[in-house]
Amino acid sequence: MASGLLLQACLRGYWVVLATRLAIDLQLSPIQLVLIGTFMEVTILVSEIPTGVVADVVSRRLSVIVAFVLMGSAMCLAGLVQDFELLVLTQVLWGLGYTFISGAETAWVTDEMGGATEVEPLLLRRGKLQFVFAILGMATSAGLAALTTLPTAIVVSGALTTGWGLVLIVVMAEHSFTRQRGDTWAQFLATLRNGARHARQVPSLRLLAVVVFLAALGGEAFDRLDIRRLDEIGLSSSVDDIVIVGVIASLESLLGYFFVRRVESHVGDARIPTAVAVVMLAASLGGTLLAVVAVLPIAAAGLILQGGLRSTLRVLHAAWANANTPAQTRATVHSFVGQVDASGEILGGVALGILATQTTVPIAMMVGVGLYLASGLQALPGAKSRA
Repeated sequence: MASGLLLQACLRGYWVVLATRLAIDLQLSPIQLVLIGTFMEVTILVSEIPTGVVADVVSRRLSVIVAFVLMGSAMCLAGLVQDFELLVLTQVLWGLGYTFISGAETAWVTDEMGGATEVEPLLLRRGKLQFVFAILGMATSAGLAALTTLPTAIVVSGALTTGWGLVLIVVMAEHSFTRQRGDTWAQFLATLRNGARHARQVPSLRLLAVVVFLAALGGEAFDRLDIRRLDEIGLSSSVDDIVIVGVIASLESLLGYFFVRRVESHVGDARIPTAVAVVMLAASLGGTLLAVVAVLPIAAAGLILQGGLRSTLRVLHAAWANANTPAQTRATVHSFVGQVDASGEILGGVALGILATQTTVPIAMMVGVGLYLASGLQALPGAKSRA
């Protein structure tokens, strides 16, 4: 629990300050902003499955520790460099580190709790608390950036992340995972095949893959260009733009907290896909406001609605996948879901980044809104029968 909460605080504080630095301080172009994310997602796509299988075959504890150290190191470097090529390398390293914890942490918690049924309420409860810690992290990071510099705040977030990874070497236990004996490489391939087979054969997981892919296709237009859009309509005229970005991001997390709190009471009654549908359809409305209304408070409200609800998808997707996956391949299946997400963000990021460069950021965002709508409609009750 503590690791997930601390990581969320550090990561959200890091991303808020880094996004402001890239879009406003370093003035990267729309295509550069998207490409930074694209290179990161390519790394995730390539690394997700091998690192997920490592967690299932070797050690989930080791995988989580490696993730903290790699991500924290990348975050520190992102605050120290400013050349575009070097910034890309920091995101590649971060993406590699992220794949070590993606799926592995959820699988570790599930094992230690005794099974998917027991852990689902905990996952949603932790997801709810992560929004609270995200607000604390963003407020602290934005405040530190306002008092010092953007790079300083970024480096501090990275140092805390790396430091916690070192702490986990001492305090993190792994009682319920048994390393498989025999030929590790053969076990690696067998786990990969079993996880892939399960992801293909279970209708609910096939539906989840479609929903995740469509959402990811549209998401990069907002994840990488949202601060650029606010900058276009007057954000940079503010004296303390990092404070405004921090407030917006904090309100996103607050909205996410209340939504997960609402969903938490329905866990176990097959309503997670419906919750995902509500998220995507409401995010479409928020994305439209951000894209078409050139009034800063209204556009910011749209960003809060879009970003706040989409921030719950990680929790909802994990609960959806967890409920339909056996223990032996749990981390691998979670990694397949992560790979689908990365594939969508890569394709959508490049396409929408080029579109934004050739036309305008609002046009690219409206295409993203259309993909959000498609994702939400797929997740609605009745879509499962079409999977």
